[in-house]
This record gives sequence, structure tokens and C-alpha cells, in this order.
Amino acid sequence: LLATGCGCFVFALSLPAGAAEPISYNRDVRPILSENCFFCHGPDQNKRKGKFRLDVREDAVAKKAIVPGKPEESELIRRIRATAGDDVMPPPETHKQLTPAQKELLRRWITAGAKYEKHWAYVPPVKPVTPPDKDPVDFLIRQRLRKLGLKPAPQADRRTLARRLY
Repeated sequence: LLATGCGCFVFALSLPAGAAEPISYNRDVRPILSENCFFCHGPDQNKRKGKFRLDVREDAVAKKAIVPGKPEESELIRRIRATAGDDVMPPPETHKQLTPAQKELLRRWITAGAKYEKHWAYVPPVKPVTPPDKDPVDFLIRQRLRKLGLKPAPQADRRTLARRLY
């Protein structure tokens, strides 16, 4: 819930991954890999299996776990679609399972080139450009609403605003 300078409130909306925005490694892919894959194919060399890392693009590409632009040639896609044997990933003994939506998102990410991004904590923030004569919060909210095809609600009357306050 965001308060705007005009005295009205707007709910912050987000689109489902892939609806209108491109797939983001940090927002969409990293959480899936972190939850399901990095325990065995991540930074801890003492727990790493298969002698490769999925958290480092060069290693994943070199081992053909990810073939950018070619999901059907990517070992990651083959393994997450497997239904029996030692090929099933994540392994059944971990009690983790990817949803069909997660599998499809990974497939689309690889199709789009499997771009990795630095961890968000290491990316310097970028201040959005806003007109100097307008309230930046209102401007950004209205810009987002336009992008979603929505219109802001009209400002509430004084009685309603007072009721919301108390």
C-alpha cells in the first residue's frame, strides 16, 4: 500500500513473471535455483556434486547444463523434466519439486539467452528520472499505473479520509 502526495492510497501491483516484463535472473530465476539447486551445485565446494556450479554462468555453460538460446540442449532442462532414475532433479530425497510454472520459466530464461545478473546487493541503485516540478512518488505511481493500463482512484471525500486516519 503506497501513500501518495494527493491524500489517496494506491496498492502496489506486480505482474506475474514473464507477463509483460522480461525475465530477470535476480527476481525470477535466482530464487528457484537457490532454493532447489545451489545446495548441490552452488558455492560450497564441500557439498558440490557433479563438479560444476549453477551459480556461475561460465561453469554452467562449460558443462552444458545451460546452453543459452537452446533449452532442449540444456542438461538443466532435461534433468528437471526427467521423471525416473538418477536423472531427476532436484533429487527425490531432497523432497523438493519444481512446479510446472517454474520449469517453464527456466526454459524461457534459457531461450532468452540465460543472462545472469550480479547479486542485487552489489548493484548500485539508480535513481529514476522524474520531472523536477512534480512529486516524484506520485509521478512514479502514475507511470506504473499507466503501464498496467489502470487509472488512479479519485481522491476520497474528507469524511472518508478522516475515517481512514482513525
